[in-house]
Order: sequence, then structure tokens, then C-alpha cells
Amino acid sequence: MKNGFSSINFHTVTVQRYKGFCKKFGQSYTYTLEHMMDFFDHYQLSPMIEFGEDMLQMESNLKKRINALVAIVKTMEKHQTNHCIDAIAF
Repeated sequence: MKNGFSSINFHTVTVQRYKGFCKKFGQSYTYTLEHMMDFFDHYQLSPMIEFGEDMLQMESNLKKRINALVAIVKTMEKHQTNHCIDAIAF
């Protein structure tokens, strides 16, 4: 069974933006819209939510945690190396 076409009315400005967006990726309108919807469904995101400040804050928190983990690993390596050297000296 072949998929048919249907229409939805959009504001002209929105249609122009969407056509430009599709042209950037060289895909059909349907293909692009399908992938956009799949993306939002897959990652359980809402296009209505602003991520600006939230994403920057989340990135900052992740960087802090990673830096803390790196510091812990360096401390562990330093102390393990000192203990190994002490053990060999005896």
C-alpha cells in the first residue's frame, strides 16, 4: 500500500524556514519531518522546552564531576605508586 499525501496549513514564514532547513540537509520535507519527530520521541524531549540555561548548567555540573573524578584517580595513582615504592624498599 502506497502512502498518500495530506496537507496541513502553516504560516508562510514557518514554511519558508522549514524549506530552508530541509534544503540544508538535502532531504525531502516528509523525510526531514519524520526524523525530527523520531528524534524527539527517542530522546523523550519536548520542542516546547527551552534548554539554553539548563544545558549550560548541566554541562558545567558534568565538567565539575569529571574534574573531581580525575583528581581522585590521580590521588589514587600517586598513593599506590608511593606504597609500591615503600614495599620494594623493605
